[in-house]
Amino acid sequence: MKADFYIVDDDRTVRKILGKIIADHDLGLVVGEAEDGAAAQKEIAALMPDIVLIDLLLPGVDGITLVTSLKNDCPKTSFVMLSQVADKDMVAKAYQSGVDFFINKPINIIEVVSVIGQVHERMSMRNIIQSLKVAIGGIDSQPSRDSGRPSEEVRRRQIKGTLAKLGILGENGSEDIVEMCLMMLGRTSGPETSRKMSDQYALLAKKYAEEQGLSINAASVEQRIRRAISKALNNTANLGLEDYGNEFFVAFSSSFFEFTEVRRQMNFIRGVSDTQGKISAKKFIEGLVMQVQNE
Repeated sequence: MKADFYIVDDDRTVRKILGKIIADHDLGLVVGEAEDGAAAQKEIAALMPDIVLIDLLLPGVDGITLVTSLKNDCPKTSFVMLSQVADKDMVAKAYQSGVDFFINKPINIIEVVSVIGQVHERMSMRNIIQSLKVAIGGIDSQPSRDSGRPSEEVRRRQIKGTLAKLGILGENGSEDIVEMCLMMLGRTSGPETSRKMSDQYALLAKKYAEEQGLSINAASVEQRIRRAISKALNNTANLGLEDYGNEFFVAFSSSFFEFTEVRRQMNFIRGVSDTQGKISAKKFIEGLVMQVQNE
């Protein structure tokens, strides 16, 4: 069984070691990482990975506090704590917060693979129990994401999850992108992506005015969205420079951008071109809408 991983550790070397172990032993896919708890919290809540590997002693928000705050938002996520602290009271507190397993530092490959194997077994057992509940007509306390039409909250999480993978969840325009996608998906006549983007910006500005009493013009909405998408293009190009076969790079470079523009941005980053890649806000938004519809 493979899983989606998120790694939180302030030591970049530790994050790279864990990522390599996961890749080398075909344990799953690292969908995100962060060096501090505050940065990780929003992304983990949006991505809802299967397994979070989290350092106990983090700058700012410590590991135990982070797990405690995320446990309700991510009930199906397993938390594995990384620690070189042997204090029994601290370990007990970590387990009470919702930590499932511990991995001792310094990192040992055999221990990491063994612990993740135990997490996989627990996840498989949980899935079997859930299947049995469904088979005998039991009612799960957590509503299924796949039952009927996805709720707005489910769609919001889906969109935010993709924006997190693109590295722009914290950008000012990310909320505008989410709201525009939801607005388009929620229309009774369908997404209506054929509308001009200028109309979409105006509709979103009107929505803000009617629902939140915010006086924002369409030009400001457009500027924030385009800046966020430009950042996404740059992040995607960097993924390609690091690993041309990267799963996210392959998917993002064709779904949300024109591939020629991604290549142009890669050349700009390399310093072999003075021209940056161009974005199409329409293609980006349409790509997100289609992704949500197909999930």
